[in-house]
Amino acid sequence: MLKREDAEKLIEMMRILFQDARECQEHVESSDTQFWRRALVRATFSFIEGMTVLLKQQAFVAECNKITAEGQIDFGRLSVLAGESYFISDTGELRWRPLTILFSTISCLPSASLHRFTTPRLD
Repeated sequence: MLKREDAEKLIEMMRILFQDARECQEHVESSDTQFWRRALVRATFSFIEGMTVLLKQQAFVAECNKITAEGQIDFGRLSVLAGESYFISDTGELRWRPLTILFSTISCLPSASLHRFTTPRLD
């Protein structure tokens, strides 16, 4: 189970990252420069990455709780949630490497949206 103090730290981190993105948004609205647009993009993706980490940790804890409650282990799911990947080397040994997701496999955005830059409102 995720410890309360760990959860509070993660929530505080998300609050700070959201404030960063919101401050950048305000700068873009008051003085629309390339610098503040880039800062907004970086801050927004930092927030998204932080939220992803938070959700993955919660999902990992939930999956671990399911193991103790049901006695079922889904090694593949635990591996993905932990950000790990395994392969067998040429010598037959099991090896670990960080999990990577190829950008070309992400198909949630229409290709036209990748070619224009907009600054979404962060409320």
